[in-house]
Amino acid sequence: MMSDQSNQSFRVAVLGAGAMGSLFGGSLFEGGADVTLIDLNVAHVESIRKNGLNLKTDAGERRIHVPVLFPSEVNAVYDLIIVFTKAMHTKQALIAIRSAIGPNTALLSLQNGLDNKLVLTEFVDPRNVLIGITTYPADIKGPGSVESHGRGVARLQRQANQPRRRWTSYPASSRAAGSTR
Repeated sequence: MMSDQSNQSFRVAVLGAGAMGSLFGGSLFEGGADVTLIDLNVAHVESIRKNGLNLKTDAGERRIHVPVLFPSEVNAVYDLIIVFTKAMHTKQALIAIRSAIGPNTALLSLQNGLDNKLVLTEFVDPRNVLIGITTYPADIKGPGSVESHGRGVARLQRQANQPRRRWTSYPASSRAAGSTR
């Protein structure tokens, strides 16, 4: 699933860059990952483009100049797409960025709701679907501004009854950003 060529960047997209998507995407980018946020909220996207993502956590407040796109601007294939849209918008959001999904792209749902994996498997091989939960808190404080206070965890698992795929770059990126496995 993941590229074995160390000279190629492992590309991550965060689909749905609201509070949680911005927190995770900004943190991964800060940790050195090649991350692009994707969202429809014009004010939020334009603010991040102009000023960077203002991220305030227990570690302090900082501006992170993470790339951000509208779905219509996506023109690359990603190795991992972390889905943070509202569950009811998942299918339409994935259709809007269908060109970003290659044969080896993994989709990770960290969404609220049940059966998100069923929608994800319409777009990728079930072996490329990961489902997760997180207890990190996050709130949008205004366009381009997210706050998170307190600690949390993120737990991931592959879709049940699927053979293991090789995961190389994502765990290194998540550790660099301070997240858990």
